[in-house]
Amino acid sequence: MADVLTNLRELSVGISFFYFDNPDDITPATFRNLCISNISGFDSRTPVSQGDEFSVRELQTIKNGIILGKRLGDVLGFRKSNPSIRWRGNEKDDLIDLQINDTNISLKEKSWILKNMGLYSVLNILTNSDKFRRGVHIFETFAPDEFEQWFESAIKCLMQNPKFEYISPKGYTSRGRIEKQTLYLTIDNTTVEIPDIQNLTYAKFNQLTNSKIREKVFCKWLSNAADKNYHDKKRVCAMTAGKNLEKYINQHLVNSSPAILNLFNLEKYEYIYAKNDGHILQISKVPGIDTVDYTNWCIEKVEVSIPDSQLNLKTTIRNVKTGKLCTFRNEIRYSHGQFNGTPEAKLYVEAGDNLEDIIYLSLI
Repeated sequence: MADVLTNLRELSVGISFFYFDNPDDITPATFRNLCISNISGFDSRTPVSQGDEFSVRELQTIKNGIILGKRLGDVLGFRKSNPSIRWRGNEKDDLIDLQINDTNISLKEKSWILKNMGLYSVLNILTNSDKFRRGVHIFETFAPDEFEQWFESAIKCLMQNPKFEYISPKGYTSRGRIEKQTLYLTIDNTTVEIPDIQNLTYAKFNQLTNSKIREKVFCKWLSNAADKNYHDKKRVCAMTAGKNLEKYINQHLVNSSPAILNLFNLEKYEYIYAKNDGHILQISKVPGIDTVDYTNWCIEKVEVSIPDSQLNLKTTIRNVKTGKLCTFRNEIRYSHGQFNGTPEAKLYVEAGDNLEDIIYLSLI
C-alpha cells in the first residue's frame, strides 16, 4: 500500500469534485467520509493522515491536489455533470492512479519519475530484444567480483559495531548482534542466525534471509555502521558495473526500433499525465503507443554517470524531424535498502526538451 502523502495526492484530485469549502478547514474525518461516499475503489482502512489532524505537509498536498482536480475538470469538461471517480491506488498498477468517467489519469506531485522499471526492461528497450528477464542484477551481472568485495566490507562494518537496536515509530523493533562469528538478525520475535560470517558470501546471505529481515534489520544496522572503506568499495563496484554495462549496451544498441517508445511511458491506451507541485501545474495527453510512428525518433547516445556512488544510465533521444532532444535517466539502485533484492532502474526525465514538446500534447 502506498504512503499517506501518495494517497492524499491522488484522492484529493478526486474529492475536488465534491468538496467546495476552504481546504484549510478540512479534517481527516471529513476527507475520509468524502472518499467513502464518492470514490469507488477506496478502502475505509486506507491511511489518509498520520494523526488526528492534517500536518502542514499533508494539507499542502491536499491543496495541490484540489487545485489540480479543479483544473482537470475545467480542461476535460468533467464539471458539466457529476463524474464517476475510481481510485486505482490500491491496485497493482504503477501508472494509472485515478479514473474520471472513462479517462485514465496518471498523477504526480514533486517527482519527475516516469516509471519504475528493472534493468532487464532497460536492456530490452536499448537492444530491441526480449533476451533479458525480470531479476537481472546490475552488480552480480556486470561487476561480480567488486560486488562481493562490497558485501564483504559491509560485514566488516557490522563486526566493528557488533550490537544494534532500532525501535521504529511504525511499531516494530529491530535488533542485531554478532557473537562468536555468528550474525543474529531479529525483528520482533523472529531471529535469523547466520554462522561463520567471516566466510559469508552474498549468495549465502541472500539465501538465509528474507526481504523483511534485510530491509528492517540488516540495512538499518548497516546505514549506522557504514565507514569510508564501505563507501569506497561501493563506488568501485558502481564504476566497474557502469563501465561494463555501457560497453555491453553500445555493442548491442539498436538506435531506432519500436522498443524506443517504451521510454516515453506509452501504453496501448491514451491517458492523461498531470501534476501540481505548488509551483508548476501540468496537464498533458499521452498518446496510445499504436498511434505513434517510432521512426520519428532515434537514440543519440547512451552513457553512464556516477555521482558519488550512484549509478545512472543516461539515454538521449532525438526527434529526427524536429531535432529536439530529450535525455532520460535510469537510477540503477537499491530501493529498499542495500543488498536487499534486485536493484531497480527507475526512469526520470533528465534534461533537454520537455516531453510536451516531443511526444505529449499539453492541454494547458
